[in-house]
Amino acid sequence: MAISVDRARRLANTGLLYLVLLIVSAISILPFLWVILSSLKPYEELYSKHLTFLPHHYTFTNYLQMFAKMVGFGYYYRNSIL
Repeated sequence: MAISVDRARRLANTGLLYLVLLIVSAISILPFLWVILSSLKPYEELYSKHLTFLPHHYTFTNYLQMFAKMVGFGYYYRNSIL
C-alpha cells in the first residue's frame, strides 16, 4: 500500500506543526518549572556559583518560613478561592 504524495505531505506538515507546538510549550513551561524547583533548593544551593536545574537536596523550609511570616495567610487564601 503506497501512501499518496498529498497524504504524505499532510502527515509531514502535521508532524512539523506538532513539533513546533511541543517546542513552544516546553519553552513556555520551563520558567515556571525553574521557579518551582528553585523554591525547593536550600539557600546555599540557590546562591551557589554553579547553577543546577534539579536541586541536590530538596527542602520545604522556604515555604515554612514564608507561611510562618505571613499573618492571616489562611484568611487571604480562603478569600481568593471563594
